[in-house]
Amino acid sequence: MTLKQRFERPVPRRTLEALPDLNFNAKGHLTNFSLPLETILEILDVAVGIKKRPGEIADRGEVSFRQKFPAQYLGSDGHRVRSRAELLIDNWLYTQRPSIGHAYERRLPVVEEAYCDFYVPLGDCYIEYWGLGTPEYKNRRRRKEGIYAAHGFDMISLEDQDIAELDDRLPRKLLEFFPDGFEFQ
Repeated sequence: MTLKQRFERPVPRRTLEALPDLNFNAKGHLTNFSLPLETILEILDVAVGIKKRPGEIADRGEVSFRQKFPAQYLGSDGHRVRSRAELLIDNWLYTQRPSIGHAYERRLPVVEEAYCDFYVPLGDCYIEYWGLGTPEYKNRRRRKEGIYAAHGFDMISLEDQDIAELDDRLPRKLLEFFPDGFEFQ
């Protein structure tokens, strides 16, 4: 859905003022412009009725995937992840010196509802682990790769052979996006 389609009809002011996380002054002007884009997208999804409440997943494919593969593995940093391979990636990022700050399952800052496996702010890059080979999963992968390409997002793709050599492959791939002079200890 494009932004134009989403907002063909204006959102009523009362609807916007009732949404959590939005602050308006006495004149009715929005005053908090420092919200992350993901939060704004969530608010807009609720405002136009795509979602009933923030945090809800509206895309049926995403809901189905998350139900099929619950986040049951607990990483050293407290993230709950969906597979052992994601656990290895999560723990690898956390245990590096210096530790590599990262988010797990962050919504991509796009109109479409899509989530990355990992986002690494230091390199402004995304990490995707492609762990399944089913036709449904391959379609999901093509869709996500298309979103990354269409928006010019930097993405690191990892597959099973990369996980087997994570200590060698992931640092090399991350350094392509990290600031010059960054070194792993």
